Amino acid sequence: MKKHFLILLPFLLCSCINASGNTSSKETLIDTRWYFGTGMSLTLTGSNKKVLEHVFQIFEDYSDLSDAYNSRFDENLKPIVNLACINLDSNEGKEIVVDERLADMLEFGLVMQEKTSYILDGKEEYYYFDPLIGNLATLWKNFLETKDAPLPEDSIIQELLEERKESSYEVHGNIVKRTGKAKIDVGAFAKGYAVKIAQDYL
Repeated sequence: MKKHFLILLPFLLCSCINASGNTSSKETLIDTRWYFGTGMSLTLTGSNKKVLEHVFQIFEDYSDLSDAYNSRFDENLKPIVNLACINLDSNEGKEIVVDERLADMLEFGLVMQEKTSYILDGKEEYYYFDPLIGNLATLWKNFLETKDAPLPEDSIIQELLEERKESSYEVHGNIVKRTGKAKIDVGAFAKGYAVKIAQDYL
């Protein structure tokens, strides 16, 4: 797969300038790290390394929490309750206690789903954004990563769409409950969401 780099320059640079005043004599810090499956570059005017590290920590935390495919561990090697954990078949129908930041992100996903809903043919509701297409996202991901793989069959896609119709999830405080076989995936907005958190910090 192609690797894409997201350059996060304008608002971060402006935020640091506003915080430090005249930056003409200040050192510029530049660094690139890999989060959300994407290279994320920061350019900060000023020599405050702690600010740079804190912003990257925000990206790392949200990247780990929103990972729908891999188990993650904290600095003490303790498992992180992330999307991959919620999506386990064994956790279907269970109330899972999650980090407040992940709960807020999943709540935002439901809000976006509601705001992008529409009715087709006067009867069935669809969504331009749907956080419950994790199984379809996995199907497409596997296709892209497998050399010379055939396109997924329509019957498989339809089966996954039916599973999605019969699935949902709820967020109450820091408790998440996923019902049905569909899996949650917030890759459509996770990076932008984390960038907004970083912007608010700066």
